[in-house]
Amino acid sequence: MKKTFIMFLMMSLMLGNTSAAWADSSSIELSLDNIKPIILENNLDMQTADNNEKKAEEDYNNLLDDVNDKEDEVTAKKTEISNYNTEISNFKLAEDGSNSDDLTTLKTNLKTATNDLNKLNTDLDTLEQQKTTKRYAVKTATVTYNQTVEKAVYAAQQDYINYLSILEGKETKENEIKSNERDLSVFKLKYSQGFAAKNDGDAFNLKETTLKNDLSQINTKADVALKDLKTVLGVDQNTEIKFDNSIDKDLQDILQINFDEDTKTMLENNFNIQLQNLSIDELNNKQDQDDSSVSEYEIDNSQISLEQKTIDAKTNFKSQYDALMTSYNTLKSDYDALKNYQTQFNTINAEYSYGFASKQQVDDLNTQIADQNSVIDNQKNQLYLNYLHYIQMKEGY
Repeated sequence: MKKTFIMFLMMSLMLGNTSAAWADSSSIELSLDNIKPIILENNLDMQTADNNEKKAEEDYNNLLDDVNDKEDEVTAKKTEISNYNTEISNFKLAEDGSNSDDLTTLKTNLKTATNDLNKLNTDLDTLEQQKTTKRYAVKTATVTYNQTVEKAVYAAQQDYINYLSILEGKETKENEIKSNERDLSVFKLKYSQGFAAKNDGDAFNLKETTLKNDLSQINTKADVALKDLKTVLGVDQNTEIKFDNSIDKDLQDILQINFDEDTKTMLENNFNIQLQNLSIDELNNKQDQDDSSVSEYEIDNSQISLEQKTIDAKTNFKSQYDALMTSYNTLKSDYDALKNYQTQFNTINAEYSYGFASKQQVDDLNTQIADQNSVIDNQKNQLYLNYLHYIQMKEGY
């Protein structure tokens, strides 16, 4: 099996530019950059969040219709009152008072219409207050929906990388088994010629058993990881996933990070801060409308909460940046160690070709190089996850 390299640092993956592609309901092609559209189409939680957002928008639009209808009623009632006033102003009372009842009726109708107008205006004020509340409900639902989506996307990206990482471990273990089988074959040849002891063979057999048990555990772990990935994607467990792991990017993206500028962007985008600002705006609007339920203490507490959320956002973002840089520096050290092993291997291999080093020394360095490559692969996975999380936090999630 061709070795799976999980490379890293491709910011464009976060932008979702590549469209999702799937052949049919039982097979999908999956890469880090098409995880989002697949989740949006299949994950039931995303569909629920989308419905909640649409419901909030529908309620708001219905309320706008109610406001418009009530405004039409107010306008009509004002016209009616104006007409009554005109009729009363122009009314000619007969000398014998025979039409006085008509004037009384007009005045009664005017009073009734005026009372009706007062009630309509009260109803309209109530609807206007509801309009403000529902407008903020729409904004909140939109922010909540986006946050729900991005959390699911990041979880899926973690599961994706975790699964491919397990496959790397599986390949490494399979190579160890093959190497042990070759060593066992060499031993059997030596043993048949009297150049090896039986105990040496027992060691190879024991190692084979251990390696196969390890491989069995890795296979179980891979099955669980794949199940988790399919669950968060929202696809059926019988769906075949064709993985695209051709991801490549150098380390320069991390070196070019401007943390101070990114912090400003993060604070502008942060969903928790946006939601708190919406809450404060809503309270201020209610206060402007003389809503007695809103006190200065409530507004002050909301401002304090905003300050705390801002502090928390800065602290968490700095922690994620530190984790990213730690991963970056660790990976650099791992590459330096690999380079050192490769230099040693070249030296020992040259000495072996001239008979100044044993094959065991060559094999040991080969093992160290393989182990170090495995360490690097795992560290690249961690670095990539830290980078993904940093970018998502910068974008407000």
